[in-house]
Amino acid sequence: MDKYKKYYDKHKNDADFKAKNAARAKLYYQQNKDKVKRYTEINRQKIADRMKTWRLENRAKLNQYQNERRAQNPGDRKGESGPDYYQKNRTRILYNQRNYEAKNPDKRAERGRRWRLEHSAEVRLQVHKYRTKTKGVQISKEEIYNWFTRICGICKEPITENFEIDHIIPLSRGGLHEVLNLQLAHPHCNRVKHNKLPSELLMV
Repeated sequence: MDKYKKYYDKHKNDADFKAKNAARAKLYYQQNKDKVKRYTEINRQKIADRMKTWRLENRAKLNQYQNERRAQNPGDRKGESGPDYYQKNRTRILYNQRNYEAKNPDKRAERGRRWRLEHSAEVRLQVHKYRTKTKGVQISKEEIYNWFTRICGICKEPITENFEIDHIIPLSRGGLHEVLNLQLAHPHCNRVKHNKLPSELLMV
């Protein structure tokens, strides 16, 4: 093992060595797809942790590689990133994201749970702000304009199962916790709307 490691460290930057390694890895994967898949499923978290550690330890090298890739492939979509790319492809990105979340509700829920654990202070602050703005305000659910029609106030489609009560003008944007500013909405629609104003939602 030590002998191989010394050989690898000596030749790891050689183009010929890289090409042979890549070809060997590709051949192994093609011949052992089921085995690789099982290993990945069993060790998913371990692999993710190892990749995260590598990225943190090799941030400069990774940035250099990405910059070189973008310079060499200016028309390659995979070479683009950042706010400009997001704005240019926002509709497609959001569409793909919604499709993925709809097909993987468990993963979405787990990702949300992890985020709340990692950002517990931010969550507590938001809950405190929400309670401060709504404290002491008594509203009868039947007063909400679409309570009986059960039509989502965002997508205008019927609500057949779960629903959430949405602030039309978000509290974070100056909206009030009052009956005229409340509507029923599908949970998914409410997530997509987030803290957008109605006029901004029309542009999504």
